[in-house]
Amino acid sequence: MSDKNTDRPSIAEKVRFWEEQDKINQALIPRVIEMHEMVIDFQKRTDNISGQIAAAEARVIQDMKKQVQSQIDQKLLGARFAAYGALALAALASILALYQWIA
Repeated sequence: MSDKNTDRPSIAEKVRFWEEQDKINQALIPRVIEMHEMVIDFQKRTDNISGQIAAAEARVIQDMKKQVQSQIDQKLLGARFAAYGALALAALASILALYQWIA
């Protein structure tokens, strides 16, 4: 029976162990709470940043669409002017030919 008694820690050793555990917990718990609050704050800022990035991306896409449409419109306008110019030259050539024929 004496072997069993020597294997067991005494009450004083148990008290010292739990006092040491309490000191460790007193030091760690505030740090864990602080880290938790930092993670929550980081998550909130990250969520906000994601929304801002999405809004900025939408604005960039909208601006790009406007620029592309403007370029397309300018090319179409240039093509129309070229076509109208060709028609005007053909009409002018016809008028000149008619004038020369009459004269």
